[in-house]
Amino acid sequence: MSTARHRKTELFISALLSSRSVEEAAAKTGIALITARRWMQDPEFVEQFRKARQEIMGQATTQIQQATSEAIVALRQVISTGDSEAAKVSSARTILEIAFKAAEIDQLEQRIETLERVAREQAVQHGQI
Repeated sequence: MSTARHRKTELFISALLSSRSVEEAAAKTGIALITARRWMQDPEFVEQFRKARQEIMGQATTQIQQATSEAIVALRQVISTGDSEAAKVSSARTILEIAFKAAEIDQLEQRIETLERVAREQAVQHGQI
């Protein structure tokens, strides 16, 4: 891939991440719509776009995780000092829902890791790896 095309694809990916449509992203980057649609069918481009989107989501997740402690403190303050019983119940419910969701995600991650390990072991046994 030429340097110019590489730069154009990077710009287009960036535009895709901040646009509502392929058409809008193409217009932002000055790429013909037919070219944009062709790129969207190219497996290499699609993989680059997927990786960029995954990186953005990873950064967002990190920011959310960093704000979690503050959010929990705020919810706990509402539970202990809130004027409204409804606000206290709502805060408690939120904390419980998040705790149960986190536990569920942990369990799913463990199950997936186990399945992946078993699949790898079976693939090795059958000479597929």
